[in-house]
Amino acid sequence: MSRNRWEKSKEYEKSWWQRWKARVDINYIRGLVTDRARGLATILDQSLTYTDGTTILQVGPGGNAEIHFLKGIRHAIDPLASFFKKNFTELIDPDVSYIEGMGEAL
Repeated sequence: MSRNRWEKSKEYEKSWWQRWKARVDINYIRGLVTDRARGLATILDQSLTYTDGTTILQVGPGGNAEIHFLKGIRHAIDPLASFFKKNFTELIDPDVSYIEGMGEAL
């Protein structure tokens, strides 16, 4: 994908997320994501020893991901990481190491 197309794509995605946030109840969304995180934690507990020291990486979490509601050493990579950290403070845990980058470049 050309650099120009990539930048345009990121702008479209930012716009989508801004519209999404404007039309949802953030407290309701926080509850949904917390419930999804609890379900994921149950799966993690069954498949490995899931503790505060477990390292987790989520690729492309967007602005409303489970990783912000899990325990462990958490990392996330997203092309819009700085946008989400600035605009979704209600759903972003500052303890998650949010890396700006493309999953395709891992």
